[in-house]
Amino acid sequence: MTKLFSSILKTLIIFFFIVSNLPGQAGQNYSITNYNIGSGLESNRINGLTQDTSGRIWLATGAGVSVYDAFSWENINLPDSNNFSGYKAIVTDAHGTIWVAPFYLRSKLFTLKNNVWSEIPNPDVTGIGSETVTGFSVFYHNNSPVVVLSTFSDLFFMVKGKWTRLNNSNSKIPTSIYGITVYREQVYLATSEGVTQISFEDGTTPLIQNGLFGVDEKVWAVTITEDSPGKPRFLLLSRTWFADVINSSVQKYSLPANIEFMALFLNFFIVEDADKKIYMGNKVIKFCFDRKSEKFETFGKNKGFASEGGTFVFLDSEHNIWFADYRGVDKVTYHPFTNYFKSSGMLEDEVTAIVEFEPGNFIFGHNSGFTLYKDRIFTSVNFRQNERSSDIVARVLDLVVDDEGNIWAAAGFYGLIKISRDGSYTEVATVNGSVTALAYSKDFGLLVASSNGVFSFNNGKLEEFDPKTKLKNFRKIYIFNDKVYLTSQLGIFQLLDGKIIPLVKDKNPLVSSTFSLFQEEDGSLLVGAETGLYSFKDGELTKFVKNGFSISRSVYFIIKSKQKNYWFGTIDGLTRWDGSSTIYNYSVDDGLSGYEMNRSAAVIDAENKLWIGTNTGLSSYSIGIERKAIPSPRLFLSTIETNAGNFYDLNKANYIPYDENTLQFTVRGISFRNENTIEYRIKLEGFDKDFYTLKQAQLYSIRYPNLPSGEYKLVVMAKNRLSVWSNPVFSESIIIEKPFYLKLWFMFFATVIFIILYLLVHKFLLTHREQARLETMVNKRTKELAESELKLKHTLDGLEEEVKQRTLELDNLNRTKDKIFSIISHDLRSPFMSILGFSEILEDELDEMDKKEIRSTVEKILVSSRNTVSLVDGLLEWSRLQIGGLVPEHKDVNVAKVIHVVLELFHPQITKKNIILSSQIEEDIHVFTDENIVKSVVSNLLSNAIKFTNPEGNILVSANKSGEEIILIVEDSGIGMNSEMVEKLFTLTGIKSRKGTANEKGTGLGMNITHDLLKKTGGDIKVESSPGEGTKFTVTFRNSD
Repeated sequence: MTKLFSSILKTLIIFFFIVSNLPGQAGQNYSITNYNIGSGLESNRINGLTQDTSGRIWLATGAGVSVYDAFSWENINLPDSNNFSGYKAIVTDAHGTIWVAPFYLRSKLFTLKNNVWSEIPNPDVTGIGSETVTGFSVFYHNNSPVVVLSTFSDLFFMVKGKWTRLNNSNSKIPTSIYGITVYREQVYLATSEGVTQISFEDGTTPLIQNGLFGVDEKVWAVTITEDSPGKPRFLLLSRTWFADVINSSVQKYSLPANIEFMALFLNFFIVEDADKKIYMGNKVIKFCFDRKSEKFETFGKNKGFASEGGTFVFLDSEHNIWFADYRGVDKVTYHPFTNYFKSSGMLEDEVTAIVEFEPGNFIFGHNSGFTLYKDRIFTSVNFRQNERSSDIVARVLDLVVDDEGNIWAAAGFYGLIKISRDGSYTEVATVNGSVTALAYSKDFGLLVASSNGVFSFNNGKLEEFDPKTKLKNFRKIYIFNDKVYLTSQLGIFQLLDGKIIPLVKDKNPLVSSTFSLFQEEDGSLLVGAETGLYSFKDGELTKFVKNGFSISRSVYFIIKSKQKNYWFGTIDGLTRWDGSSTIYNYSVDDGLSGYEMNRSAAVIDAENKLWIGTNTGLSSYSIGIERKAIPSPRLFLSTIETNAGNFYDLNKANYIPYDENTLQFTVRGISFRNENTIEYRIKLEGFDKDFYTLKQAQLYSIRYPNLPSGEYKLVVMAKNRLSVWSNPVFSESIIIEKPFYLKLWFMFFATVIFIILYLLVHKFLLTHREQARLETMVNKRTKELAESELKLKHTLDGLEEEVKQRTLELDNLNRTKDKIFSIISHDLRSPFMSILGFSEILEDELDEMDKKEIRSTVEKILVSSRNTVSLVDGLLEWSRLQIGGLVPEHKDVNVAKVIHVVLELFHPQITKKNIILSSQIEEDIHVFTDENIVKSVVSNLLSNAIKFTNPEGNILVSANKSGEEIILIVEDSGIGMNSEMVEKLFTLTGIKSRKGTANEKGTGLGMNITHDLLKKTGGDIKVESSPGEGTKFTVTFRNSD
């Protein structure tokens, strides 16, 4: 007991010594997010993490398994009544299966494959020295999974469902195992005797090699990374050192402050990120080693972490780092920026100007002096220590280096300063005002801008250009191709022949206050101004917009890298643009040291690193790692929930009943840079015409109520914090089925039966009605003749004429009947034959036809059936007119309103043929007549115009009141008619079916019906037409008695 207490006390003393004495890194800041029970986790005790193929993060916790999709947490309690300690490890194998190992081996192991959890058999632990799991991994051999699991004392392999157990008693395995890593079917153990390698000669028999790399002392953790494919690099963590191993060559690094990790606190880890930073530690302490600066930095509560130590570290696909511990999990968002502050050794946080005076060495300007950064060491110089400058505003606004290596600083009211490479400086000259900007070239020498003019500096003296000009206060000087440009609050200027002249001759309302310029290859200038980014070309200043890219906030600097990327420093962050369509916006949330950039504080150095001075710090960006830093979000399409509470998998084709047509979609765009800033573009193909945008917080609103029957697909895109859009992801087909009464088979048979019954009944009624009418007429005439025999002599001539007229009527009725049956036999025969033909095809070839062919054949049957119904409707209305069965119902009719209703009904047909419809309809025009007759007349005229007008033709509909009459004109640019057709158009002999310009069919009864309907109500119709020049119908509606 005393020994245990002594061990604990020693460890705690060492820990506090480490935390208080571990040196800090030269500069870095971190964006840390802590997830715990309050965030949705079931337990704060986190032991392991993994990421699945869709991008979700899975956690092995003290209470079960949790999964996070960047929007919400789901906690999963696996079925194991003997597990009281939770799970130790969770991994995703090469095939996307998730494997879970318990904290103690007495509990069950599980796998998740195709969304189904399965239990896997446990190894025999009889006589085991320790049941605590220390390592867990899965790899594939001959396409079969091999499970590797270790405790402190034993190592287990499962191949094809059979476990093999190795330990110090039955093999050469060291006595203690602390961790496992796997590389290309080779297993490496961190043990009490160094690193042990285990390989399989025949897939089942292990070959063991201890003391790998010549290391024979305790190794707490081992991991492997690849510098290039097939070239592994090992990282080892021991009691007082960690090591790099490349090609069996071991490079050791001593841990600071003589750290000694004690076995009392296990869960050791070591891992390297994409920026060459190595993270290591255990439950007590965690820290980072930066290969570039070769410095250590602790990661504890003082940096924003939930605890000082950790149990596991994980790097996700976006290079974010997840630190697990017993207070939840800390996510460190990956940032491509390295940041430096006053605490890093600089004079001040704000950096106002930057210059690289030799490769890797810099001067950074501040508000009251400068910082020399040489050989990775900061040396600060404060002008205020000088008695003369103690009360002077000495903000360094610009820095340049001349051809002789002299460093020059524009130091505000302190004047022009010359800085030596060792950090000493000399006050060279002052002006009546503030020195604001510098530029140097061989031709012009050193140019100096100030609040009181522009000067050249020669032989230790300042000589002013254009001293009489009123233009005095300038911000920056640029020299492009032997031309000198100046920016100021009043616009852009050029120094030409010693004179300062405006570059924009007339005052341009687009821009006045300018900060920065950049010359393109074609000689045009990009202009950074207070109101955004502009282009100056051929004497014209315009807002810069290219490939959808523009900036509408203050632009302080413009710089271009060797990779042809533009970098814009703005009042609200940094923007990178590739000159085409790729845009990245960086802010403090992405690791930038400040929001506001400074105009003279941007340099790309000799190592292709971008240095940026901001209002609250200095940032550097290694341009070469851009491709690693900005992956697009992954998209996870989950489920559909219907109004009936049923769920469907979006990754499978789904047939959904017609009464479950309100759908709620669950999708996730997975990016852990900043989950709250994820945006979505959503479109339901088959319903939405265009994409619409949603924020992350609006994901619950992807809901479509009462969708009509049909086929749909959900299309989703997601954008991360850096404005990187994913490619669109499509769900499988979502088919909402039709009700049975709308299905093709039912509609087909119902239509056929209806047509047959209709024709039989109609024929019977027509014949019966005609016979009854004739009998009534004969009886009436017979009676009249009997009663008027005496009068017959006096009216014989008149009676003969009336008999002739009645005979003619009977003849017309007979001819009408003949015409009806002629139309029935000719026009109805064709669609019925089509229905019969396609039905025979279905009967004979159904088994050989695919779904698309069946659908096409049934649709043709449906079209023929609809044509048949249309023909029958026309025949019925015409026949009613001919036999006097239609009695008008007169009332006050708003003709304009009727016309608008008809136009709306025909809108789909007009749109389908791309016809241009014009209307000139006088509103609120009334007539006392039959409303249905008006509607039928307008419908027939508009239908006729659409039918015989070519696609993209014109139709004009006009209506106005003339006295007590209403004049309706329907005029089209269609195929027209010859004079013979016009003459017979409204007669019985003129009834002839013609196909329209798009092969539309009809009975030819439309115009005859229209003529007779108007005659019933006292109206009139006239027609004007010529072949190829269109047709004009003029209708007169009159008040009916």
